[in-house]
Order: sequence, then structure tokens, then C-alpha cells
Amino acid sequence: MLTDSRTSWRQTAAFFILKIRMEMVIHENVLCSILILVACLAPLAAASRTKKRPRHKPKTQYDEKGQLIPPADYREWMFLSAGYGMNYSPGSGGHEMFTNVFVQHWAYDEFPKSGKWWEQSMFVIDERDAASRSSPTTGAC
Repeated sequence: MLTDSRTSWRQTAAFFILKIRMEMVIHENVLCSILILVACLAPLAAASRTKKRPRHKPKTQYDEKGQLIPPADYREWMFLSAGYGMNYSPGSGGHEMFTNVFVQHWAYDEFPKSGKWWEQSMFVIDERDAASRSSPTTGAC
């Protein structure tokens, strides 16, 4: 009978020790899972709060008279539209022009995210004369 009570006491003690160890493992796993989740979500939350400025903004350049110098590579920018007979000046023009509109790639990439063009976005309107009775090979009228 003595052996039964000692065995029962040892089994009970082993059961409680095993139970405590299992609870510690569960708590450690839950804690590790929470820490991993926080570590993954913290950068996303911080990124959504801070509005980052787009990269690759070329600085506008002006000549000595204060006229804007068009960027040399604007034809490599994102093509937005083409038109014929569009008038962008206050007075009415005497002849029709072909126009192509370009914008920087970074500005084009940012537009769908906010629905607005960034303040420093630069658009280039490339105007070409339209002529009738001209030869495409020589350009003569």
C-alpha cells in the first residue's frame, strides 16, 4: 500500500510538472508568435503613416534669362497623350499644332496611389508644326 501512495504521489507530481512545462511552452509559442506579428506589421504601419516623397526628382534648370530649360531626356519619360489642334496658350493660334505630353516616370507611378499629381511633377508639351502638302521625306511644302 505504501508503494501505491508513493507511486500516486510521484505520478501526480510528474503530471503537474509536465502540465507546467506544457503551459510554459504554449505561452512561449504565443509570445513568439505575437512578437513576430508585431515585427512584421510595425514597418507597414509606420510606412502608411509617413507619406514618402517620390524618388528621382530632377531639379528644374533655368537659363540666365530665367527661361526654363527643358530636360534633355524628356522623350524617355512616360507618354501621356497626343493631340492635334490643342491650344495651350491664352490667344488663339493661327495654325494647328501636333502635341505630345510627357511626364516623369516617378510622378506617373505616384499618381494612381493618391489621384493627384505631386507638386514638383513636371509635364512637357512637345509641339510640332502641322503642315499640309508636305513631303514626309524632305519636309518641304
